[in-house]
Order: sequence, then structure tokens, then C-alpha cells
Amino acid sequence: MVTYLKDKLGAEVFCEIEPYEFSMSPEIVVKRSVIEALRFPKNEFFSWRNETSPDDLIIFRGTHPVSKAYDFANLILDVAQEFDVRRIYPVGGLLSGISHTEKPKVLAVTNKTELRTYLTDFDVEASVNYQGHPTLNGLLLGVAQKRNIEGILMVAEVPFYIARLPHPMNRYPKSSKAILLVLAEMLNLEIDLSGMERLVKRTEEQAGKLYQELYDQMIKEMGGIIYQRADAIAGTEDASELTRHRIEELFRQAERDRSKALELQRELYRLGVFEEYQDRFFNLFRKQNP
Repeated sequence: MVTYLKDKLGAEVFCEIEPYEFSMSPEIVVKRSVIEALRFPKNEFFSWRNETSPDDLIIFRGTHPVSKAYDFANLILDVAQEFDVRRIYPVGGLLSGISHTEKPKVLAVTNKTELRTYLTDFDVEASVNYQGHPTLNGLLLGVAQKRNIEGILMVAEVPFYIARLPHPMNRYPKSSKAILLVLAEMLNLEIDLSGMERLVKRTEEQAGKLYQELYDQMIKEMGGIIYQRADAIAGTEDASELTRHRIEELFRQAERDRSKALELQRELYRLGVFEEYQDRFFNLFRKQNP
């Protein structure tokens, strides 16, 4: 998404953070058994001058550090303060239980209480609760708060099975588009999304095939049997009630221990009621981790 925005705006690189101190693993290029290149990941800053308003942009594109993440975040914000940046917008994705046919939600977290009111004007969900280790984006937001720099972190939901698609589709352009639409509205930008739309269409087709493969694999592991609905074969109202109690107990177990989700999923398919409960099942995996 960051690369797409940078390219569409025509932003130009002006500085970078050297990767060596942050233990970022390089890649090597080998051709015919000879190493031709050693490449480290780049952490670059791009600038874009807004011809219609005084609000210019600095875009950072980088790789999550393996070590010294706090120092890395501070280096990014050193550049921001050098150029009097008023607000930062870290962006990313969040693996979720949604399917590729659903519209991904954009979740937002701020580092200023007054910005929550500002967020009500946009298509974002600003009711996130979380405690734990942050990603680099979350760390940036916290460090920016200490420096009195406003920040709005936005992450869009990504179906958990998308990671199996090849690059760039595994970046899930549908989620990237959702964030870009919000960002464009916040910053009053005009961004050509036609290229993103084409990639979204390609990804939808591939994701549909992948989803079907995963479904077929699951059915195969269960012995290839698709059962009727439980209430259709139970025979009595009492039996259906027992089935519902069994399902509720499995959900409670899965809520406490996610490793129980597979047992729950198999039971729902065995009873032929997975479609009836699928939204609730996928909600088990909607972790709000900024």
C-alpha cells in the first residue's frame, strides 16, 4: 500500500535508515552456483510536495527490525520532527476471521483523546481494546505520544488464509484499498485507485480458489462426509436442545482456549450447521492487536 501511494503521488526518496544495526537479515542472489549480490532491506523516506495546500507528505517504507525496535522507532520520529511533522499515520494489516467476500473493517487507534471525535467522521472502527506487545506501528504511536506528535494508526482486516497467496496478492489489496480510501479523505488527496482495483479483482479470483481448496481439504480430512443438519436428524425437540447445549459448550471452550477451535469446527461440520454458526466461529479469531 505504501509503495502504491508513493508511486501514484510521485514521491521521491531523500534519506534512509541503514539496516545493519537492527539485525535485518539480508538476502543473497545466486546464479549458476555463484553469489552475485548481497541485498539488505531498505528503510527509505520519500517526500511529496502538495501543490494545492501547505500540507506536504513524508512517506516511510521499511522493514520491521529484528532488534532495537524502540531505537528504530525513534530514528523514524527524529526525521519527522526535523521536518515539523504534525501527525503520523502508521498503517498495516490484521489477520482476521473474515472471508475474501466481505468488506474489511479499518480499525483505528490514536494517541490523543481528542482525535477519537475526529475519527467519527470517517469509515473506521475506533473502539479497540488491547494490552500486550505492540507491532512497530503501535510502538511508533506510543513513542510519538511521548514527543507530543499526533498519531492515528490504521489496520485493515485480512483473511487469515490470504498469506498462502503469492506476492503481491498476499498483501491483500482489498485491505490496502480500504485504508487508502480513508487516508485520502483525511488528507484530502486524489489518488488513482484503478491499478489497485485490478489487483483486487485478481486477488478475489485467487482467494476464491484457495478458499475452496481449504474447504475441500477439510472435508477430506473429515472422511469426505457432509452431514445433514442436526435438528433434521435429531427426531425430537429434546435431542435438538441437547445439540445446542453441546455447541454452546464447545464455543465456551474455544473462547478460553483457541486450540479447541478445530474440535468445534469439526463438530459444526459433522452436525451440518457450520454455515449457521460461521460468523460466530470466525469471530473467535478477530484479535484486536494494534
